[in-house]
Amino acid sequence: MNIQIKDNFLEKDISDTILKTLSSSDFPYYFQNHQAFIDEDVEDQFFFQHIVMTNEQKINSTYFNNLDNLFLKKLNYKNLFRVKINFNTNQNKTVASAYHIDFKEKHKVAIYYVNTNNGITEFKNGKKISCVQNRLLTFDGDIEHRSISQTDTKYRIVINVNYE
Repeated sequence: MNIQIKDNFLEKDISDTILKTLSSSDFPYYFQNHQAFIDEDVEDQFFFQHIVMTNEQKINSTYFNNLDNLFLKKLNYKNLFRVKINFNTNQNKTVASAYHIDFKEKHKVAIYYVNTNNGITEFKNGKKISCVQNRLLTFDGDIEHRSISQTDTKYRIVINVNYE
């Protein structure tokens, strides 16, 4: 199982700029009724999302170039398959998505934690990764994982990248 964590992935001013931008009331997020495709009708699975690049590898956001320059290029990707920003609100209880993989095709996953909170990314083997601002989690895309929401802050923001 190839799971890597890199703290202080970006320079502090870049990390702070990303946090300020993505937590701004001007940044557009869109309601999603489920956290993982398999969770479609599960109660309390909602969150907000901004699709930067679609599953069809089409740029869907005017923020793509900024994000590419500030963050994505540091992943040294060959191809991007999907880039999205997930925004979970505090529901005053822990909400977990189902274990899932993002794509069946061979790929890597990068999760960048925009803000610090008590939410986690959990792997099916029990390994848990805490949400710490400016932390990058990377792993092989065939490893089942899930998101567990926060209860200590108003929101949890992560950037989720599928790439090779």
